[in-house]
Amino acid sequence: MRDGSEPGTSWLRRPELRALLERLHGVRYPLLVVLAGLILLVWPGTAASGPREEPEEAAPASAYDLEALERRLARSLSAVEGVGQAEVILTLSSLSREVLAQNESRRGEDWERTAVVLQGPDRAETTVTTQVLAPSFQGALVVCDGGGSAAVQLEVKRAVSALTGLGADRITVCARTGGRKS
Repeated sequence: MRDGSEPGTSWLRRPELRALLERLHGVRYPLLVVLAGLILLVWPGTAASGPREEPEEAAPASAYDLEALERRLARSLSAVEGVGQAEVILTLSSLSREVLAQNESRRGEDWERTAVVLQGPDRAETTVTTQVLAPSFQGALVVCDGGGSAAVQLEVKRAVSALTGLGADRITVCARTGGRKS
C-alpha cells in the first residue's frame, strides 16, 4: 500500500471520517438500534412477503357459533367406528368474551382506565380488542347409535374431552332409540 497501512484500514485514516466518528461516539447505541430496526423491516419472511392463506374452516373467535361446533363434533363422532349416527348437545358455563385494550392514567392516588377507541375513515368508532377468551363448557350429551357399548362410550368421552376440555364425569353418552346394543 502507498501509506504503509494494513489493507482495508486506509478509509479510517481520512480526517473527515475520523471527525464524523468522534461526533457519533455519543449516539452510537441509538444508531445501532435504529439500524437493527431497519434490518428487521426488510428481513425476508415478514408480513411484506405477501398474504398468507388462512385455513377455510378457521373462523374468528369473536364469531363463535356453538351450534356449528355441535354439528362438526357430531359429524366427526359419526365417523368413529361403532358410533353410528350421533347428535351432540354442549352447555356453556361462560360465554366467550373480549378483552379490550385500555389506557391507564393516574390521578392522584387513583388509577383511571378507559377503553382504547379508534375512529375509522367514516367516523365510526370501534374498540380495540387485545384478546378473545373462549367460552367454558359445562357439560356434553352425546346420543348415538352405538351408545350402549362401553367401548364406544369410552371413545366418545375421550374425543369430546379432548375437544372441549371437559372431564369424563361431565360427558354423558347415551344410546339412540333403536340403536345397537352390546
